[in-house]
Amino acid sequence: MNNAATARSEAMKAALLSALVVPGAGQLYNRQWAKAVFVGIVFLIASLALLIPIGYFLAMYFLEIGQGNVEQAADSLQFLSDEFYTFCVLAVASVVLYVYSIYDAYVERKKMESAKPSV
Repeated sequence: MNNAATARSEAMKAALLSALVVPGAGQLYNRQWAKAVFVGIVFLIASLALLIPIGYFLAMYFLEIGQGNVEQAADSLQFLSDEFYTFCVLAVASVVLYVYSIYDAYVERKKMESAKPSV
């Protein structure tokens, strides 16, 4: 493999790996600033909107169980069951955005590398 092919291969690996670490990092690597910020913020919002209520109500559940309040513990889980579909949509949105970020970083880096003149 020549130096140009090795450089292209490494650039694609770096874009893919950076996208695997944090959604939007691959776009940053590719210098797509607006897309990186958008992907990162939307992923963060969707993930936090999913994880914060789940964590809060599970903590409340275990605190109530620890205090012996079984009925109040069941009430704290009621919100999670009422909002089950909302949580499913947020989980799917987070996963789809994560996969999109990886795919987009790889495809864009591949386009950038193929557009460069070979040395």
